[in-house]
Amino acid sequence: MMRSWVGKVVGALATVSLAMLLLPSPAYAASSVSLDVGQAFTSSDPADDGVFDYRLTATRPGDPMPEGEDSQEYRFSMSGDEVVTVGPIAYDQAGLYEYELAQIIDPARAGYTYDQRVFLVQVHVGPAPGLVTQVVVRQNDAEGDKVDDVVFAVTEVATTPPPLTQPTPTPSSPVRSDPPVAHTGGTSLVGAGWSPLAGAGLGAVGLVFAVMGAVLMAGGIRSRRGSR
Repeated sequence: MMRSWVGKVVGALATVSLAMLLLPSPAYAASSVSLDVGQAFTSSDPADDGVFDYRLTATRPGDPMPEGEDSQEYRFSMSGDEVVTVGPIAYDQAGLYEYELAQIIDPARAGYTYDQRVFLVQVHVGPAPGLVTQVVVRQNDAEGDKVDDVVFAVTEVATTPPPLTQPTPTPSSPVRSDPPVAHTGGTSLVGAGWSPLAGAGLGAVGLVFAVMGAVLMAGGIRSRRGSR
């Protein structure tokens, strides 16, 4: 009789254990978290509104995202010195959820320095009762230091135009110009290439021809007298 009773108890416990294993994990009352993200913008141009884009990416597909976002990446913008609230993100299951938070710098705009840091957001969701939510933010690097505030720093870089360089003049041969020759009338000899030296040369040649003609004439006269 004792053995029969013990067998029934063991069988009942085995049935309950099997049913608990086959049942899905319970869903807990929903809890949501929000994350404040800031931007510190430095610029010398008061007209620059400093609008830049950011993204929150879930490390696992299907993890909860901010309300209204169905994809694995949630994008948002900030301008100037601003703080925005990312969320709420609702959870109804216990577990650890991780996200990466970073500035979008591709393509990068010229004239600005961007914040290259990537933050790792860890959301710890505890079991019921009293669903516990804890948010831890770390720098996603080798050290993994915790941070209290997430603020991205963007700075305008002042660009100085290169100095203007004057072209170096190329040395050239001086242009020769003859002084004008004053004359009272007649045809100008300047255009024909006449010069005082050239005139003197022509006079000397004429004198030579005149002397030679006189000598020839004298010789001719003497020969005629001799023949008489």
